Amino acid sequence: MKRVLFALVFLLPCGAFADDRSHQFIDLQGEARTDSWWSSFAECVGRAKSLVPFASVIGHATPEVIEERANMFWIISVSRLTRDRDVSQDEAIRIAGGQAQLAYQWQQDSNLVYTAASKMDWEFDRQITLCESHLRDYAAAFPEDFQQ
Repeated sequence: MKRVLFALVFLLPCGAFADDRSHQFIDLQGEARTDSWWSSFAECVGRAKSLVPFASVIGHATPEVIEERANMFWIISVSRLTRDRDVSQDEAIRIAGGQAQLAYQWQQDSNLVYTAASKMDWEFDRQITLCESHLRDYAAAFPEDFQQ
């Protein structure tokens, strides 16, 4: 109960602002969802960081690849947040970091369940696939972010 209350209190100041660029996607439960780009990528950072230890065991990716992806998600999240809300990089790091930490904890809890059920490979794949989907959609929506 305390964790839920903390999450609700914490998320109030992190809610989407009118200027946050958002996207629509199908979440892991098959539901249509709209979320800000920065928030989606901050969640991907937390989830990916939580999944790093499983990469070698599962063999679907190396820990280095998952770390690189998490770093890319982080850069996109902070960059998008600074532009959407016109906040400093330090403020964007604080906001996105809170969202990433929350997602990390949620994923840690899920990891326990999926490991106990011998389904960690399935959980790993679906989380990484969703984040990769966000990345493809983001690259299509903002190709200028990927040009040198």
